[in-house]
Parts: sequence; C-alpha cells; structure tokens
Amino acid sequence: TSNTVTLSGNGTSTGNVSIRSGGFSLGSNTFRIAGNLTVNGGTVTPGTGTIELNGSGGQVVSSTAMYHFSIAKSAGSTATFVGNTTTTRNFSLTGGALSLGSNSFDVGGHFTVNGGVFTPGTSKVTLNGSTTQNVSSTSFYNLTVDDAGAAISLATSATATNNFVIASGTFDPDVQIMTVGGDITQLAGASVASGDGGIILNGSGTQNVSSTAFYNIIINKTAGTTAILTANWGSTTNFSLIEGRLNLGTYTFSVGGNWTETGGSFVPSTGTVNFNGAGGQSVSSTGFYNLTQSGSGTTLLTQNTTTTNDFLLSNGNFRLGDKSFYIGGNWTENGGSLDEMTSTVYLNGTGAQSVSSTGFAALIIDKSAGFATLTANTTSSGALTINAGTLRMSTYGFAIGGNFSVNAGGIFTPQTGTINLNGSGAQSVSSTSFYNLTIAKTDNGNTATFAGNATTTNNFNLIGGTLSLGTKAFDVGGNFIVNGGTFTPGTGTVTLNGSGAQSVSSTGFAALTIDKSAEFATLTANTTSSGAFTINAGSFRTSSYELAIGGNYLVNAGGIFSPQTGTINLNGSGAQSVSSTSFYNLTIAKTGNTATFAGNTTSTNNFSLTGGTLSLGTKAFDVGGNFIVNGGTFTPGTGTVTLNGSGEQRVSSTGFAALTIDKSAEFA
Repeated sequence: TSNTVTLSGNGTSTGNVSIRSGGFSLGSNTFRIAGNLTVNGGTVTPGTGTIELNGSGGQVVSSTAMYHFSIAKSAGSTATFVGNTTTTRNFSLTGGALSLGSNSFDVGGHFTVNGGVFTPGTSKVTLNGSTTQNVSSTSFYNLTVDDAGAAISLATSATATNNFVIASGTFDPDVQIMTVGGDITQLAGASVASGDGGIILNGSGTQNVSSTAFYNIIINKTAGTTAILTANWGSTTNFSLIEGRLNLGTYTFSVGGNWTETGGSFVPSTGTVNFNGAGGQSVSSTGFYNLTQSGSGTTLLTQNTTTTNDFLLSNGNFRLGDKSFYIGGNWTENGGSLDEMTSTVYLNGTGAQSVSSTGFAALIIDKSAGFATLTANTTSSGALTINAGTLRMSTYGFAIGGNFSVNAGGIFTPQTGTINLNGSGAQSVSSTSFYNLTIAKTDNGNTATFAGNATTTNNFNLIGGTLSLGTKAFDVGGNFIVNGGTFTPGTGTVTLNGSGAQSVSSTGFAALTIDKSAEFATLTANTTSSGAFTINAGSFRTSSYELAIGGNYLVNAGGIFSPQTGTINLNGSGAQSVSSTSFYNLTIAKTGNTATFAGNTTSTNNFSLTGGTLSLGTKAFDVGGNFIVNGGTFTPGTGTVTLNGSGEQRVSSTGFAALTIDKSAEFA
C-alpha cells in the first residue's frame, strides 16, 4: 500500500516484516519481530517507539531507521545487518547475537550490551546523539564519537579493533579502559574528559595518534609495530610501554604521572616529553630527545637516562637520584628546583650546548665535537671532569666541591669566568688555565692540590681551606690574595705575569717571579719567599710592606724594583746573592751563611744586619739612613760604604774597607 500503517499499541510479528511501499509508523509503541526486517521501498517512521528482534533463529535487518532498538534473541541465534542502520536513541543487546558485517550503525542514545554477543565485523559504529550517551560493549571495529555538545561515557571497558575517532563532543572513559587497534583521531573542537580510565594501543600494525590527553596510556602492541604521533598527546597520569614502539615524531607527549618502559621500544625522534604532574612522578626510560618538566610536582629518575637534545626545568622539583643523565643539547633551568642527589650528568652532544643549572652532584664533559658554555652561575658538589670536547665559562662562576680534572682529550676555556674550589674534603686540580680562581673550602684542614702546572690569567683568591702547590708552577695574571685559609707553596714557583696592575697579599711563597709585560705588581701585606725572588720583566713595588726572602734576590735587565717605603729582609739559611738594585730598607737576618752583593747597591733608608754575614766584595753600598750591625758579620771586602742621606744617620758597625760621607744635609 502507498499509505502509512500506524501501530496503535505494542505489536508482535512471529515471522518476517517487509515494508515494500508506503510507511510504517511505530508511534511510541514496541514492535517485536521474530523474523527478518526488510525495508525495500517503503519507509519506517520510528516515532519514539522500539523495535525488538526476539527470534530464536537467524534474522536479517536491512537498512532502516529506528528510535529504540533492542536485540533480545534466543542464545545461539544471530541478527545480521545487511545495510546501514540508524537508531536515534538507545540500542540494547540482551540476548542472542548481532552481526554488523561491513555496515555502519549510528546510535544517538545509550549503547548497551548486557548479554548476548556483539560481532562488529568491519563495521563502523557512530555515537552521534545530542545528549549524554553511555556505552557498555566489549568490542567495536571502527568507533566514532560524534556527540556534538554532549558526552560519550564508558560504562564498561571497550575495544575498537580498528580506528577510533573523536569527531565532536566529549569522550569520557570514566574509570574504564578503551583499547584501540588502529588509528586514534581527535578532530578540532572535540575533547577527552579526565576521568580515571585510560587507553591501550594494542594493534598489530602502524597506528597513527592524533588526540589530547587520556588519564592512563598503555602501549602493548605486537612486537615490531609502531604507534606514531601525528599531534601532541599525553596522559594526565601514568604512561606505560609494554611492547611495540611509540614514535613521537616532532610532537610533545605530556605525562602527569609515572613513565614506565618494561618492554618494547620508545622512539623519541625529535619530539618532546613533558612531565607536567602536580604530584610525584617517576621516570624509567632509556632515552628522550627533548625532556621538560613544567608541572609543580616532583619527578624522579629511576634508571640511567639519555636526552639527545635539550633538557628544560621550568617548574616543580626534578630529582636525579643516583643515576647517570646524558644530555646532548642545552641544559636550562628557568624555574623549579633541581635535586642532584648523588647523580652524574654527562654533556655529550656533538654541537654547541648551553648550561644553566643551579648545581650538579658530578658533571662530566664528554663531547666528540663542539663546546658546552655556561649561561649562569653553576655548582658541582662533586667532581667536574672534562674528558673530551670543550667547556667554556663565559662570564659565570662554577663552584666545585670535588676534583677538577681536564683529561687528554678535554679543553677548558675559562673566558672571563671564575672557578671556585669549595669542597669540604681534599680536591685535586688538573694542569690548566683559569681566568679567576678562588679557593673557598669549608674546612681549613682540607687541601686543594695542583696536579700539574696551572695558570690564572686574572685573579687568584684564597679565603678558606688550604692550597698546596707541591712542586708545580702557578702563573697569575691578576691579583694574588690570601685573606683566609692557608697557602702551602711546597717547592713550586709563583709567577706574576699580568699586563696590568697586580696586588700581592700572601703569607709566603717558595719562589716568586715577576715577569710582567707592563705595569707593576704591588705588595698589600707583609710577605715571604722562602726561595728565590726574581724580577725578569715589569715592575715590583713593596709599598710600605716587608718581603722576606730566603733565596737569591735577582733583578734582571728587563725588571724594575720600586722599593717605595718597604723593606727587603734577606733571612735564608743558605748563601744568598743580591742583584745590583736600590732598596728603601734592607735587613739581613739570616740564620747562617752569607748574603753577597752581585753589584753596587743602594738602600735609601736604613740598613740593618742582625744575623748571618753580608759580604760586599768589591761593590759599593750607598745608605741613606742608619747603618746598623747588631748581630751577624759585616764583611766589607774592598767595597766602599757611602752614607748619603739628607737626614741624620746613625752608624753601628764593626768595620768598613772604605767609608765615605756624602750627605746633602744633617749629619751621620
């Protein structure tokens, strides 16, 4: 008929229903069918009614539209779709089986499997209602969420053995698990609710992922197959890689909980993993490309880890534990805090690396090429070791609590930075060149020891602990200041060789050499040199202080001694040679043996001999102040002593070879 047949109450068909023309209107009634439902030319007007398939044998359903659709068949019997079908409201399977084949099935309400068997075939189920839809089903083939303005909520865990698409609305896994064997696609405007559930990728082929974060994410794919990101993704809590591969591509994977790899292979490509949780997070992974922490919580490394590119800490607390952490790119801390614990950080990139860190437990530079450069003040509570490549200081300070080692393949470029040795235990310092070197050890009883000759092109400052030179040479281009701690020169030589003004404040040297290309070095405290004092080039000024010398006093052709109002005290126990020069005060206070003038000499103020022997030989000795011998032996040889001061002069001596008075004023 071309007319519409309308149910006026619930109806039942124990056989087949075929609608070939006209219309069939359910109204709000239920129509139970035990046979096939075929729509072949006519139309079904579902109203708000329900079609229920309840046969005990096979039933076929052609393409049609329903309001509510229910399968309540006898166990072992199957209803089969032979066309695309739509249910604008709820679908329910409580008995028998439903086989979709390759057809599509659009459902606008709840999708409930509470008995029976749902066989998706290669179909596509689309959940496309305008209100909240609950899903209770074991498995789909393709599943699309297209519930604009509303949410799809899992009432039980579900599986899409092929593709899963979130086209619109919100997908809410609640506390359930969504398992996907194909691609995951989330379109613009669609969202995933936080919930406490998660998603498992378990496909046997490549799976492309374009989606926002789930609560938990598990990769448990067939060995050798890959899930690859095509957009940023992540888990608000835990991520677990059990089998298969996860490839980040160029995208960011954010994790709010633990990162665990118990199998499979993580392929970071050029992507970024960001730990963004507010609570405790642990990291068990062999390697990342970029690794960042933006969350306010605490992240802990639980195994040795490599980041082939950059590490960025901008928030929270990142704890290294006792692990090794290899970084191939930049290390940046612009927020949060680093807890280095007992770890070792390796900078091992092949290109330039920048380092901005509050501190390390131990830092090793092991680069095959390029250099690592400080971009902030940094500390290492343990050792700093340069095995290969270059570490550049820029203008920053690096405080080191352990040994400082530059091995054969390493290069240290101090630029204008400062190395501060501040450990509480013994520290060894490789032969190298510094710009500024500070010793500020927390225990004066512990020692920093040079393992080779060292250079500081600018200032050296000792304020705590002990520096031991041993037999090593130490060249200093700036100030040499000891205002705390203990300088133990051993038998080493300190050379002041800067091109600018230098000040010297030290308790003593074994040997001190002035070899400046310009300007002068000036005493700022009384100082000793138990060995030789030599001026090869440049000028040395004593100001008003005393320099006690136990070895030879030598001023070579390019050197200048400016005594100002200071005192030179020759107090060695062995023979001492004194260059031809001019002193202000000259004291001989030797414990034995002889000091010998190697040339004519002047003391513009006082000369005092209190111990040992002074031998003039054939040399002249001009004295502008008092000439006092109250100990020791003055051996005049055939030399002449001339008293030539402009003020009163006193003379106390056992004898002269020749004595001349040549004063411009006053008397001797």
